[in-house]
Amino acid sequence: DWYVNPNKELFRGMGIHLPLFSLRTSENCGIGEYSDIRRLVDLCKSIGSSMIQLLPLNDTSSSGNADDPDDKNPYRSISCFALHPIYINLLEILPNLPSDIFNEIQSKRYEYSQNDAVNYQQVYRFKLSILNRIFIRIKDEVVNDKEFIDFCDDNEDWLIPYSVFCLLRDENHSSEFWTWKDNCFVTPDTLQRLHKQRENETTFLKWIQFIADQQLRASKEYATSQGVILKTEIPFGIQRNSVDCWSNPRLFDINMYEVNYGYAAYNWRAMKSTNFSWWKKRLDRISTFYHSAQLNHIYGFFRSQLCHVDGVISQYQPSTGISRQELESHGLWDIDRYTIPYIRFHLLREKFNEEASNISKEFFVPRNIDHNDDFYDFKESFTTIKTINQHLETLIPEEEKRSIYSKHLLELLNNVILIQGLKNDSFHFRADLSSDQSISSLKELENNQRQVILDLYNDYKHKSFWINEAIPRLQMLANSNNLLLFSEEPEQDLQDFDHEIEAQSIIPLKVPRYSKELSTSFSYLSQCEPALPSTSTIRGWYEENKMITRSFCKDELGQNDNEIVEYCYPDTLVKIIDRYMKSPSMWCVFMLQDIVNTFDRLRREYPNEERIFTSKQPGLSNADNNLYKFPWKLEDLNNDTEWTNYICSLVKDSQRY
Repeated sequence: DWYVNPNKELFRGMGIHLPLFSLRTSENCGIGEYSDIRRLVDLCKSIGSSMIQLLPLNDTSSSGNADDPDDKNPYRSISCFALHPIYINLLEILPNLPSDIFNEIQSKRYEYSQNDAVNYQQVYRFKLSILNRIFIRIKDEVVNDKEFIDFCDDNEDWLIPYSVFCLLRDENHSSEFWTWKDNCFVTPDTLQRLHKQRENETTFLKWIQFIADQQLRASKEYATSQGVILKTEIPFGIQRNSVDCWSNPRLFDINMYEVNYGYAAYNWRAMKSTNFSWWKKRLDRISTFYHSAQLNHIYGFFRSQLCHVDGVISQYQPSTGISRQELESHGLWDIDRYTIPYIRFHLLREKFNEEASNISKEFFVPRNIDHNDDFYDFKESFTTIKTINQHLETLIPEEEKRSIYSKHLLELLNNVILIQGLKNDSFHFRADLSSDQSISSLKELENNQRQVILDLYNDYKHKSFWINEAIPRLQMLANSNNLLLFSEEPEQDLQDFDHEIEAQSIIPLKVPRYSKELSTSFSYLSQCEPALPSTSTIRGWYEENKMITRSFCKDELGQNDNEIVEYCYPDTLVKIIDRYMKSPSMWCVFMLQDIVNTFDRLRREYPNEERIFTSKQPGLSNADNNLYKFPWKLEDLNNDTEWTNYICSLVKDSQRY
């Protein structure tokens, strides 16, 4: 009850945020492990922290052997239910490992401990090989083990599809199941048949999940006993190449994807018809291991910006659309002008220069309306991204030039204002109509006509309709489990939705560098977090933009020009941390690097060396595409009583203890 209702006396807590893969301990094998969470809990007790926020720990093995660079991206899971094998502590599987296996693990542990970053591919392959060797030796015991049998029975809804999917992924050398020769689409009966045929192989995969489940569950139990919350992040969407899409084709549309994140489109009508059972199962699984969760991209529950896999035009869904009659009532009679790609010779010349004439003959049919600046239509054989790119490969050998031409042709292919709906008299505005300055189809309209379209587009954003669609989904999130739920930082143009989110007791995230409010104005029901895994640390942010820093120091810290320093020395960082600690927010959460940086002897030389991810799309780190690894061991931090006592004193002074 305390975790879900911690507000009886306006509780205020401090937390730390980090990816598990970055932890360095004296016992882990090349990467942070499920068992390391217990050591992290001990550190929290020493510094006065009440929360550990972790990045998602689901299986991301889209290639099966870690060949795909996306495999190390914690947000690109192939299953919303399966845990990642890479975080398993190999030494905790058996009380007495065979000596040859034990010695090999010890040797690899030493080797990996010398690395400055996590070599994801090496660690993954090594752990899978050891897991296989252990399983071969104990297989007969496993299949008769009551705990294992109960685990398989309790989780068969997701465990059977997952284990079969992994086998087929490896056999087809791809998780893109729509490209498989066989079994690209399956029914529940087909799944059961495939599982029965391959039971010996699937047992190994199920056993791996059993071990991961035991280790993460034990860490949660330990955290609970110590009064520390475990929190994770829930990506709103799922990958098109996931077992969830493969085994639940009615619930997802893999032919449509969310533009900003690449996720498969939800079939919300089908979801609602099942009383959101898939989402409820997903949340139940998460609550097995965590007390709390942050819903990333929560606005997706209201509306999504979707695009077909063969196109680049996006539209908002759900949508009621706009009818031909309504368009005509506003004087918009020329429907073809808005729905057919708008292509004129001057546009071809702008994009292809002296090659414009050749390109026009290759890809287009002239309308022969204007001798000087004619109108064109794409040839019938070039109406998709795929057919255009296939022809370009035969036409242009130079890859760089071909890429540029492909981009320009796709812009022309999608140079429309309206998208035809499923019914002939129904249309949808493209989602980026007002923001994308490259839409010449809109720019070259007569001024009054263009303004009418923009006014209709703004009205077309049916916010009340989206809110009504979202309410049952949000209620499901809030009422189906006992997780303490958080949402991401509000987006400026979507703040109309925030009231509905807060009405379900979903706590918003406040990132001061993005907020228009001062931290002293944050509401109690919020989480203040000055840095994220996808951003620079506090120290890095402070030194990035001197103008922003000066404004911050004056507004937040109350400093005058003479007091503002150029670099974020430890004493300056402490002032910033103390400021946020004293915000009204229920939770104040810091990246682990930020609180470690309060001591000069513990920080790295340059701020950029402390970033978890270097790009806006998480998954790449600053060490040759390896994953970020902390420079210090967790045990050493916990034994550094000078530092732990100092951080604990900051927490106590801010009354977050």
